[in-house]
Parts: sequence; structure tokens; C-alpha cells
Amino acid sequence: MILPKREDVFHKVQLYRLLTGLIDSNLLSRSIYFKGGTAASMMGFLDRFSVDLDFDLKKDVSIKKINKERTGKTARLYLEELIDFITKKVTERMITEGLSFLLPADSFNKVRKILKKETLMLLQDEIIKLQKN
Repeated sequence: MILPKREDVFHKVQLYRLLTGLIDSNLLSRSIYFKGGTAASMMGFLDRFSVDLDFDLKKDVSIKKINKERTGKTARLYLEELIDFITKKVTERMITEGLSFLLPADSFNKVRKILKKETLMLLQDEIIKLQKN
């Protein structure tokens, strides 16, 4: 594994905490594959620090089933509550303090202005897809 730069250590710790939580979940650990740059870096196949976690569902796994078992809610209700939470609770300050270290300042300033809006649109699109199925 490639060691992160000093300024990336906090982020790397958070990635490990999340991965540990996923491994501790019997349902999730049996339902998803860990892949991508972070997985490759952790296995020593990539010589750079990767900032995100990428997963795929195993073929016989339903995201609706996982959501229902983990939250007790339908996918639609869960997404609606998530939209409500983001709308009411996620502030510009939270976005800036939580993500500004991941990108160069000029790139971050472009992304931060649209991040919340784009996320909400993506979630709304997922609700529309659920309605069609």
C-alpha cells in the first residue's frame, strides 16, 4: 500500500473506518465487491493515493433488499428522507470544511457551488426510476 501524504492521513483514516464498518456488516460484506483505485492502492497495485471508495453489487443481490434490511424502509422513503436531510441540514460550511482539502482551490470552488444541487437532482432521478419499476 502507498502511504498517503501527511495532509491525506485524516481522509485515509475515515476510509478505513468506513471499510471496517462495511466488513462488520454481515449483509453488506456478503453483498458487495470493493474495487477501484483505493482497493488497488491498498493491495499495492497502484502507486498513488485514491480518495474514494468504489463498490459493485454482486449479481444476485438487490439494492432494494439491502436498503430494506439495513433501514427498514422502502428505497423511495429512504431517498425522500435523505433528500429532506440534505436540503435542511447540509450547509455550505459543511461542504467547504468537509471537502475543500480533496481538490485544488480553483477546482473545489467550481464544484462546491453545484455539489448539493447536483446531489439532490441525482437522488430525485433515482426516485423517478423507482416509480417506473
